[in-house]
Amino acid sequence: MQLDQSNEIYFCQNFDIEMKDNVINKTLELINIYNENPENNPMKISKCCSFEKGFTMVFTTEMREAIEIQNSNHAYLLQYHGSRSFRFMEDKKKVVGLRCKDNLRYWTTNEKDFLKKIVEDAININN
Repeated sequence: MQLDQSNEIYFCQNFDIEMKDNVINKTLELINIYNENPENNPMKISKCCSFEKGFTMVFTTEMREAIEIQNSNHAYLLQYHGSRSFRFMEDKKKVVGLRCKDNLRYWTTNEKDFLKKIVEDAININN
């Protein structure tokens, strides 16, 4: 498994911080629709209930091993994480993107690109 080299996603369109829950809920709805298609590789994504809000994904053994090898400077933080957490990033009361918690870089490029696209679709639906 190859981790993406970036720790952050920047959305093409920002949204007001008051819209976080709406964007999260719509994103999860869109993921459920995506997962209903048997041709797609199902994505298990949940709401992150941290202050910043965002999303969580399950931690697989394969992902942990990839982090230990490819992101060894931050791998010691794995002991504090039961899931992969992606938090919203803000700038001047706008949500501008997502970041991996604690610089763990725990997404593949496919996961990162998928998450960016589906969140941007949710943003567009909510606007």
